[in-house]
Amino acid sequence: RKLKNVNPLVIGITGSYGKTSCKKYIYELLKSKYKVLFTQESYNTLNGITKTINEHLKPYHQIVILEIGVDSKNGMNKFLKNYNFDISVLTCVGNQHLKTFKTKENIMLEKIKLINNSKLISIINNDDEYIKYVNAKNTLSFSTKEKESDIKIEKSFDEITRNKKIKIIIKGNSFSTTTNLYGDHNVSNLACAISVAYYLNIPFDDMINTIPLIKNVDHRLSVFTINHWLFIDDSYNSNYVGFKNALIELSYHKNMKVIITPGIIEQGKNMKKENEEIAKMINRICDIIILIKKPTFSNLIKNHLSFNSFKEAYTYLEENYKNQELTILIE
Repeated sequence: RKLKNVNPLVIGITGSYGKTSCKKYIYELLKSKYKVLFTQESYNTLNGITKTINEHLKPYHQIVILEIGVDSKNGMNKFLKNYNFDISVLTCVGNQHLKTFKTKENIMLEKIKLINNSKLISIINNDDEYIKYVNAKNTLSFSTKEKESDIKIEKSFDEITRNKKIKIIIKGNSFSTTTNLYGDHNVSNLACAISVAYYLNIPFDDMINTIPLIKNVDHRLSVFTINHWLFIDDSYNSNYVGFKNALIELSYHKNMKVIITPGIIEQGKNMKKENEEIAKMINRICDIIILIKKPTFSNLIKNHLSFNSFKEAYTYLEENYKNQELTILIE
């Protein structure tokens, strides 16, 4: 009733990963022009959304951004029953929750329900192999690869200034700026957010001024320092694509590189190829490899240390490397 009375434009975001980051980036790009409410932290259940609306929706809000999490077949139905989505966003289809979904096709079929029930427009990731199954009438596509899309981002890295540059091409118009985001998948999330901002008429100049200020969401490749140590904190969750991109970011650093990881949880079976690729990257990039308990790829890792908890691993580093410069990836 409250949502109906206020009657804001409703944006729904779903996908196997990237939902929370994409939500935050959309908010950052829209807030200069609109009064925006978004679901708190990683709230993406029906109860979490209800809590956000009941406690935080005000009469002045023009837009509400809802993060939609589903982890099993027919999980999307309850959201479609309770909410009407004006703009729907699909970040990607990946291997998250394979244990409950059983197959990637089931994940795809569930996620695109949101896209195919959008009232105004659907924002889709043209780089995702499953996007071909979308049959929404009105779409706006984005890409960070060489694909024909409405919105494209071309990335480059300046070895001298260490700046990450991006060129944004929107239906023939282009502008350039820099980004402080870690991880190629977060550049894809940024492209998604830019697509929403473009549709809602955010001026290019506003985007250019805002994009360099957008930072990674906490615990999703966020960066901080403690004394001699630089931390790349990707501890919220992990997936195959994000893990690879985090290792690539770690590889750019010149001092001693450390990884602490329990591996990927809820990845299901038949991930041998992915585990082999991640293990190969870890062996090549990392100087100190610390595994928490026994990840599925632990037998493929050379010269690793094993602990039962992050606390134990951290204590080990403090006792042995306290005065050395380290870059530590928590994955």
